Amino acid sequence: CRSRVVYHIQCEACGPSAAYVGKTVNTLYERFYGSNGHLHPSTKASALLEHLGQGLSPKCEFNVENIRVLDTCKGDLELRYAESIHLKHSKQTLNTQERSIPLRVL
Repeated sequence: CRSRVVYHIQCEACGPSAAYVGKTVNTLYERFYGSNGHLHPSTKASALLEHLGQGLSPKCEFNVENIRVLDTCKGDLELRYAESIHLKHSKQTLNTQERSIPLRVL
């Protein structure tokens, strides 16, 4: 039950073409199954549930056992920068957010 992480998850049927990179200060379990989690049935806006609802394949599922932790951070600001960097360089398609925080190169 890790917290303060940047993570990657992909649909078991669609693979990298339906992947998601995100961050959480909570545990991964809470991020996915908590009251506003990605896979909680009452969640109103979830890219993962939206993908499952599209019915692309009856084998579509997100297995939380296959989540890859990309980074672990100490604080929220560091976590937001780490997520922004991973979003910038990843090929994921489900998270439409471009960044958590602006990245400026000096």
